[in-house]
Amino acid sequence: MANLNVEVLKLPLGFIRIVELPMILIAFGSMSGWEKSFKYTPNCLDKPAEKTYHVDTFKLDKFMIASNSCFIGGESSPAVPLWGEGYGSSSGFFIFTGIVSLLFVLAILAVYLLLWGNYESDSRLASLDFVITAVLTVFWFLGTIFWWSGANGVGHLTSKASIQTQLTFRDAACGPPKSNLCPVTLDGGNSGLVISVLAGWACSLLFLANCWFVYKETIWFRNREASRAYADSQNTAYTAPPQYAPPMSYQR
Repeated sequence: MANLNVEVLKLPLGFIRIVELPMILIAFGSMSGWEKSFKYTPNCLDKPAEKTYHVDTFKLDKFMIASNSCFIGGESSPAVPLWGEGYGSSSGFFIFTGIVSLLFVLAILAVYLLLWGNYESDSRLASLDFVITAVLTVFWFLGTIFWWSGANGVGHLTSKASIQTQLTFRDAACGPPKSNLCPVTLDGGNSGLVISVLAGWACSLLFLANCWFVYKETIWFRNREASRAYADSQNTAYTAPPQYAPPMSYQR
């Protein structure tokens, strides 16, 4: 603990890293806790049992329901997907970016706090920090765009109207005519999806801002500043010779 350097956390370089931690946790934590449930009563000749389903995955094309809730027989009705599309890829990339970012921020904070002297003296550490930060900035930007579109799609497909429409095609007990439609009761909302998208944009901006402060610690920035200082000193030291003015001639 004697080598713990907390002063670095007062610098923009370290302070932004501290702010990034809760934003990352909010980004993929809010979407991980998303869940909706819906229930409906199929139109069967005998007394039907109410059907309840819980949706806790973004791979909606893998979410299965019974193809006929009024199926009578020794076995259950064959399962069919309720939706024809899903958003597992966009959500997976977003969560992957969050987990990798969390691990990296924790690791680089440990370097800041315990090995700051080495970080300042070894240019490779700052260069590696900059490269990874830049890559994660791109990941957050692209991941948030993809997940923004995915979150809108998930919210639309899991709405009450969409589920009601899909049941008419997927569950024979809820198909046409209109008198056979199964009223749907929906629980849950999309607030977690909205929060995850907003936190994703916040992470994009934080990592982008940190790119500049990390870049100032790299050898590339120091060499550029040294070259600029040398050029300025040369320009200051150089004094232009006086211009020779020929004598004026007078005509009589």
